[in-house]
Amino acid sequence: MFRQRKRTSKEVAVAGGKRSRLSKAPMYTPHRKVFCKGAQDKHQPWAALGAWFLGPKAENGDVFRDLLTRAVDRHAAFRQNYFPFDPPYITDDLREAGSFKDAMEKLKSEMDNLQKELMNSVPFFSSRYKGHVLWETAMPS
Repeated sequence: MFRQRKRTSKEVAVAGGKRSRLSKAPMYTPHRKVFCKGAQDKHQPWAALGAWFLGPKAENGDVFRDLLTRAVDRHAAFRQNYFPFDPPYITDDLREAGSFKDAMEKLKSEMDNLQKELMNSVPFFSSRYKGHVLWETAMPS
C-alpha cells in the first residue's frame, strides 16, 4: 500500500551497492489482469479489444449487422406489444398514398446520397491513414 522510502547511500553500500528496483508498470507485465472472462487463459489478452470494433476491413461486419438487426427487431417488437389493442397509425391506405410513396423514395435516395458522401470522408479507421498522416504531430506544429 505504501511505497518504500528511498534508502540512504549508507544503506545502499551495506546492501551490496544495488538499489531495490520497483517492478515494471502493470501494463507491461505479462500476467496482468484482463477485464474479460476467460481471457486469462489465452496468450493474447489484447485480442478481446477487437470484439468492440468494426475493423478497418469490416472484419466484424457480420457481427455488427447481426447486432443492428437484433436491436431494430427488439425495438419493433417492443412497439408492437406496447398497448397492443391501439389502432395502427401507418395503415395500408396511408402506404398507398402518393405523398407517402414520394417521401419513402426521398428517404431512400437521401440515404444513398449520405452513403456516397461518407465514402469521401477521412478514413480514420485505416491504419495507413494513421501511419502516414497522424504519426508525427510535432512536425507541423
